[in-house]
Amino acid sequence: MREDFNDGIAQGFGNEVGSWEVVDGRYAATTESYSFSTAGDLRWKDYSLEADFINARDGGFLVRVQDHNNAIALVVRPTFDDIYWHIREGGSWGARYESNTLGHKPGEDLHVKVEVRGNELKAYIDGKLKTTLRWEGFPEGKIALYLSYQSDQYWDNVLVHGAPTP
Repeated sequence: MREDFNDGIAQGFGNEVGSWEVVDGRYAATTESYSFSTAGDLRWKDYSLEADFINARDGGFLVRVQDHNNAIALVVRPTFDDIYWHIREGGSWGARYESNTLGHKPGEDLHVKVEVRGNELKAYIDGKLKTTLRWEGFPEGKIALYLSYQSDQYWDNVLVHGAPTP
């Protein structure tokens, strides 16, 4: 799966939580709260997801998404200089896992990548491994982009490798 939003359409992405739109070839949340936009197939198991986080402040990915209440979230927050995982079950964010210092300032453009293989999830920022989570729940599921509403931050150049085309 590949989406660069250059045609003004977020092909295959939904507005499960919040409202999203394509702005100048980039994907943005327009709701004043956290927002998720999912894509892919519930049967996806092992894959990598990567994208450019433009003017990054507070966002991330959801992987192995069952629905908007059940997923594994990678949270990337230059605003707080941290990166960590959440396991979202039954709509609850629960605890933070494998939290680390991000080492980037708000407003930078970051390349974010997550590799999902078996029960191991690895997160990279600009090619550097930042955090690893091991968890056996949710063995398969969709992907999602996440933004906490802060104006002028976007996702672009989304790429999923290794997942079969539904």
